Parts: sequence; C-alpha cells; structure tokens
Amino acid sequence: LLKMMLELDDRCTRFGIDFSIGGGNALGAVRNGGFLPWDDDVDIYITRDNFEKMLAVRDEFFSDDFILVDYKSHPG
Repeated sequence: LLKMMLELDDRCTRFGIDFSIGGGNALGAVRNGGFLPWDDDVDIYITRDNFEKMLAVRDEFFSDDFILVDYKSHPG
C-alpha cells in the first residue's frame, strides 16, 4: 500500500493534481504514525476538477502496472 501511495503521490505531483487521504489511512497516520495493521485498502479523495485533470493526462499518468478502473475502461 505504501508503494502504491508513493507512486500516486509522485504522479499527482508531476501533473499538479491534488488529492488527500481519508478513512483508515488518515486515522492511522494521526494515531499510529503509519498504516493501521488491519487496514487493507487506501482511501483517497480527489475533487472532480482534479479528477478531470487526471483524465486529461490519462495516457501519461497511467501505465500497464498503474491502471485506472472506471466505467469507460472496465464497463460493467
């Protein structure tokens, strides 16, 4: 999870896209100084404007090992 979050942060920084963490990630960061041991997902929040920025650079932002699963790329 940490590797994935660092990769997301790197790509968002490169393209000027803002996001924040929430849920168990935010709780773990504040209370435990890291991930909660039982938390097995990543909770990120991104505004519609920033999501649109991400989609505008979709081909450069995503790769074979870092994909976006959405209704266009994975219908149904």
